[in-house]
Amino acid sequence: MDLREYVLSIREFDLSLPVERFKRLKANRETLRPDIQRKMAECRKDIDAQFDLFFRSDGFLDLTQ
Repeated sequence: MDLREYVLSIREFDLSLPVERFKRLKANRETLRPDIQRKMAECRKDIDAQFDLFFRSDGFLDLTQ
């Protein structure tokens, strides 16, 4: 989702970090929302294409027979 600034490293984990990151994420949610929605649409399109390829009626797995 391109949200690297909110990722936590297990090597540097401190209990205050998730709270701080969540607060920052919540504060920026309206700015981030369009980007997340766009990325989700892209992922959905890719997944749909994979399902179409994998489960097409003349393809590898024809589950209709």
